[in-house]
Amino acid sequence: YVNKSFALNNGLAYVQNGSVFMKGNDTTWLADGKFRNSVQISSILQYNTGLFILDINCAPWGSTIWPAWCSRGPLTGEIDILEGVHDNEHNQVAWHIYRCSLTPEPNLPALNSQNNTDCDSMIPPNAGCGVQEWSRASYGEDFNLQSGGVYVMKWDENGIAVWSFFHAAVPADIVCGTPNPYTMGFTSSCS
Repeated sequence: YVNKSFALNNGLAYVQNGSVFMKGNDTTWLADGKFRNSVQISSILQYNTGLFILDINCAPWGSTIWPAWCSRGPLTGEIDILEGVHDNEHNQVAWHIYRCSLTPEPNLPALNSQNNTDCDSMIPPNAGCGVQEWSRASYGEDFNLQSGGVYVMKWDENGIAVWSFFHAAVPADIVCGTPNPYTMGFTSSCS
């Protein structure tokens, strides 16, 4: 990843007509084993709870591409809200949980999902627990053809929930700037 001044001076990050553009270098021919210049932004502040919303019009898609919108803890924990790899056609939501010890702790709940039974990021290969969205328009070519969408993550004492919406189906409360997870189908009884 490049720093801010390099990104701005080389057209890898800019604002045009009120939209923010971030991208990887797609014009330089690279030798084998060399990494492509790209942009990563991070918050200086750390959050333990909140409602996070991303409105995206287009996401990089194709061979050797790996865009993501995620939250990361100060150690190795991570929640992937939007993650696409190569030419996948579905978004992958994943949790990589940091536990201080490789010894299982009896009071922690089981962390299970569709694709993996242990979300612990300290256990190689740090696969995490992932849930693949069913819609082909959640990532990839179909996502970009329908002008992207909106991703929402709610993180509070009741748990973590992630939603995605086509632009044509974004709930009115989000559009009005007063997002309410309970109108998105969240129930506190959901584990």
